[in-house]
Amino acid sequence: MNRRVAITGLGLITSHGSSPRDAFDAWCAGRSGIALHSIGEAPYTVTVPQAMCTEFDAAAALGRGRLATMDRTSQLSTFAARSAWTDAGLDDADDSARDTACVFWGTGAGGANTTERSYRDLFIQQRSRIS
Repeated sequence: MNRRVAITGLGLITSHGSSPRDAFDAWCAGRSGIALHSIGEAPYTVTVPQAMCTEFDAAAALGRGRLATMDRTSQLSTFAARSAWTDAGLDDADDSARDTACVFWGTGAGGANTTERSYRDLFIQQRSRIS
């Protein structure tokens, strides 16, 4: 069985912003989105090079009510997926079009900080449950 796939929408969030055109132009111009940032909790704070999405306002993009249930990776990926959906023109699509559409996305190591924090809470802080 042969199936065709058409990429009809793009969504992203980068250190260069959330516009595919702006990000592509920055990459083609050789502008780095990487800078030094301090991470970690005291007394284990370190400074490392990172590509941070500092201009992304999750509350404005997703609504304050959703933020309590999402880590930063989930916020960024949800925004990018919704942007791709909108860019593809699927916001106003009928149910039959939505039934054959999907969004595919990935992260490099997204969520690793949340996993680490959960392990610290569970094993070091000896909490009986984590969320």
